[in-house]
Amino acid sequence: MSDDAKKQVAVTWNPSTVDTSKAGNYVFYGDVVGYSKQVKLTLTINNPAPTTPTNLVATAISSSEIAVQWNQVSDADYYYVYASDDGSLFKYVINNDGSQFQYKWTPGYSLKLSSMAANTTKYFKVTAVKNGFESDYSNIAYATTLSSSGPITPDVIESSIDGEFTGWTGDTIFKLLNGQIWQQSSFAWKWQWAYSPKVTIYKSGSVYKMKVDGVDGTISVTRLK
Repeated sequence: MSDDAKKQVAVTWNPSTVDTSKAGNYVFYGDVVGYSKQVKLTLTINNPAPTTPTNLVATAISSSEIAVQWNQVSDADYYYVYASDDGSLFKYVINNDGSQFQYKWTPGYSLKLSSMAANTTKYFKVTAVKNGFESDYSNIAYATTLSSSGPITPDVIESSIDGEFTGWTGDTIFKLLNGQIWQQSSFAWKWQWAYSPKVTIYKSGSVYKMKVDGVDGTISVTRLK
């Protein structure tokens, strides 16, 4: 107002709505009853980074391979994985053409990194990416590839799953509380959640079978560690 007084008035904006899920600068023009000129409003929406991945775990599955797993971020488009030899200097994992690898998270599946020497320790951390915005780094996890010689396995093993159990999807990896690591070798799919259920692994002919307490059926498994 001309005398610098303040008064609350109704404004009719054009456009009248905005999608706040999309980052950018949005300009609105408004009409005020009794005022001959339009008023202008510029709204800036910053696209926030997605949630930081949690519970990153690295597991050696052979003398040349390490698998990494983490909790899914529901609003992420994909993930970046970073690796290090010393836990301080990290470089992102690349594709064959040298571009930064974009990993699509899949339930019950580990990202496997290969071509490493035996008895080699690698450190990892991951980020989630949404609409080009990258989250903070996850916790750091590390694992050491196995030695070249394979483990000696008894005919019957009784232990429990180390942490959450979510079933199997074809090549699922299972880490036991006794330190052993096994991988599904028969094709089967089943979803069932349990926390640290008991398992029995037994030799049947030339293969090993795994029975999870409270879950119907068995699957064939191969020992990795």
